[in-house]
Amino acid sequence: NAFKHLVTIFDPDDAGDKYRTKLDKVRNSFKALTQIRNPQGTDIDDYLKGGGDLAKLLEEGVVAPKVEAQPVQILPKAPTGEELLSRIEDGSEVTLEEGADPPLPDKVENNAVIQKNRAYYKITFKDSEAVYKKISNFTIKLKNIYIDEEGERHREMEILREDGKRSKPIQVNSDAKTSLRAFRVLVARAVDADFTGSEQDLSGMWDIVYKTHPENQVAITQIVGNDTSVGGWVFQNRYISKSGRVVSPDQDGVLWIDGNSNGIRPKSLFANNGKTSSPSTMGTGIPFLEADVSAEEADELLGLVIRNLAKNLNDPGSALLLVGWLYSCVYSNTIFSLNQSFPFLFFWGTKGKGKTAIAKWLLDFFDMRDSGFTSVPQLRSGVGWERKVAYYASLPVAIDEVRADRETQEYYGVFRSFYDRTARTLGSKDSFGVDIRPVRSCFMFIGEDQFEDPALRERCLPIRIPVNNRELIESYRWMGEHKHLFSGITFNWILESCSVDHELLKSEIRRLDKELVDTAGTSQRTSKNWAAVGFFALRLAEKYLPEFDMRAYLFQQSTGEAEFQASDTTVNQFFDLAEGIAAQENSGINGNHVTLKENDLHLWFSPIFSEVMKESRGKIQFSKHALLQAIREEPYYVEEGRKIQMGISGQRRTVITLAYDKVPESIKNLLPAF
Repeated sequence: NAFKHLVTIFDPDDAGDKYRTKLDKVRNSFKALTQIRNPQGTDIDDYLKGGGDLAKLLEEGVVAPKVEAQPVQILPKAPTGEELLSRIEDGSEVTLEEGADPPLPDKVENNAVIQKNRAYYKITFKDSEAVYKKISNFTIKLKNIYIDEEGERHREMEILREDGKRSKPIQVNSDAKTSLRAFRVLVARAVDADFTGSEQDLSGMWDIVYKTHPENQVAITQIVGNDTSVGGWVFQNRYISKSGRVVSPDQDGVLWIDGNSNGIRPKSLFANNGKTSSPSTMGTGIPFLEADVSAEEADELLGLVIRNLAKNLNDPGSALLLVGWLYSCVYSNTIFSLNQSFPFLFFWGTKGKGKTAIAKWLLDFFDMRDSGFTSVPQLRSGVGWERKVAYYASLPVAIDEVRADRETQEYYGVFRSFYDRTARTLGSKDSFGVDIRPVRSCFMFIGEDQFEDPALRERCLPIRIPVNNRELIESYRWMGEHKHLFSGITFNWILESCSVDHELLKSEIRRLDKELVDTAGTSQRTSKNWAAVGFFALRLAEKYLPEFDMRAYLFQQSTGEAEFQASDTTVNQFFDLAEGIAAQENSGINGNHVTLKENDLHLWFSPIFSEVMKESRGKIQFSKHALLQAIREEPYYVEEGRKIQMGISGQRRTVITLAYDKVPESIKNLLPAF
């Protein structure tokens, strides 16, 4: 009977009321109990023999029994007579509202805990009559089982008070399951609920809770963006699988990536010290995609973005490169598998020309405007930033206020490691071991100066933000008004990437890389960066700015950058400084240090090096050994170790000999004017 809905129609007299009272005491033996009294004052047999309508009686005669001690369980909505008669005839169950009592087992033990009338009761039997002692004013709804990164299980629950008040979802720890005091504190804090039972009653209550709630398991993930461990892209409001299947979250923020058996919920970086995100911080810092933008709408919007950005910069090529870099972020893992690196985007220029505004427009494509932005001075909290770049996989992050100063130079090594995603190794506090902190983000830099370090600069696609001839009103207004829709473009880019042949994509990038080297003469050190982004910029230009020759622009920019970097080696930086010192009055670099005999230019290198280091006051740090090794690799190097008479005194010095007709002007200018 525990799964049936029982309907009784006793005689409408004192004897019938007694039967109703007795049956009401064991109502928890049934799925539901409805008691009928004939309003006409006759028993059911006389009513039916007189031509009475049973369906009408079921509809009009549903009343609460005259029992004060144990109120009737209330159905969510009183069924009509026809509905109730139909359920009686076919034996179907009546679906009760959330929080309604589950059926009792066939046999109830003495001192057992049961759920009744949206509360928990302890049941004892006296002379075969059930006696109920109320031990709570609430019931518990267990929600999902969350499994953290260490494999530990954590249950989440809601407290449903009998008066209808509901708590927010709260974490259940082991103490709350076993300790009466801890449990009473937990429910009191959650919703001012009360539990008056014993420790044994608490155990019995949990038995009921576990038996009446399914075990839905949810993994707490430590990555948002392109999370390869779950086979797709994870955002606050969408999961997109590799096949292009899109999943929306439920009311708890869970993304059920495999029906109801396998769910994930990303943990916010801003969560409290608990193992899972609290409801108040669950979505903080987790990017949100504008997923209601259709492919046609995204296509039109992207064209307008590119045209407005081109107008703002007065440079279609730069606009296409900026958006092309964002486009390539969607494929950053594929590009990394090809090159073992992913290029930096670097845009620079005079202060006050809108570089930061442009950076934030780009971040809006992935809803990273706030969580993905920092500056060099803020990197003093390096640990926090390292956690971010491990968390935001294939998503863009921006580092502002890059300058040619010591503060920026301190991070050169760290920045270089970002390029090839070198993980940082940290000692583990909990055990004798190490923790690996990977790098998963895509990086853009913004500043007034480019990097002083040539090795770091060659990892960048530099774009200069011009000062003059820019449109700074209408384009700013349009970008500002539509920036909240930019992530809709990205949503469609990701969907598109699900149907792309990634091996074919890599072969197309390789082909462009080779073309840049063979045709444009781009250095092999930089060509792979320009090819990785240029491929997507060319695709955008073909569709949205067909009148612009993006291929010629790409060849010109990549070649010019390669030539600039070739002329800006560490050796050239050193001799540029030395040239400036030699031009000073009463200079420390003079005819005692440099002499020319036929085509041999002899340098007394040690004092020249000391003078440059003294005058630079540590602005640029040179390693003497590394500098000498670099000079030996230059095409104008002849030999070293020869002893040559130098200066007015004619003293013999150990020198480095260079070919005068091949050295750059900065070295020729070290010779005295006389």
